[in-house]
Amino acid sequence: MRKILFFMAVLPMILFTSCSSNDDSNDYESRLVGMWVENTELNVEVLNLEIKANHSGYFWATDNGLIDSYGKRALTWSATESKFTATYENDGTETFDYQIVNGKLYLGEIVYVKK
Repeated sequence: MRKILFFMAVLPMILFTSCSSNDDSNDYESRLVGMWVENTELNVEVLNLEIKANHSGYFWATDNGLIDSYGKRALTWSATESKFTATYENDGTETFDYQIVNGKLYLGEIVYVKK
């Protein structure tokens, strides 16, 4: 009887802890999702990043508002709380430190704002 009561008392704590950690991982990923543009006053080589919830996206640069000659690069992405990894279609993988502070995405050495 004691074992059953103990199990019934501990079970909700285990379930609550499991659900909590899953929600945390989705939170930092969901904050990354969106259209991001480099935070700069320049019009030449402005970097753009589209991060989709299904872990796909695009990276491109614009010159005076037009997509440069390299075009949009398709990517798949993953993230931890502090690392962002982009795998480009037919072009390798890059991992960056990142953080989001006051609505700005600091990705490597580039600062982005949501568009």
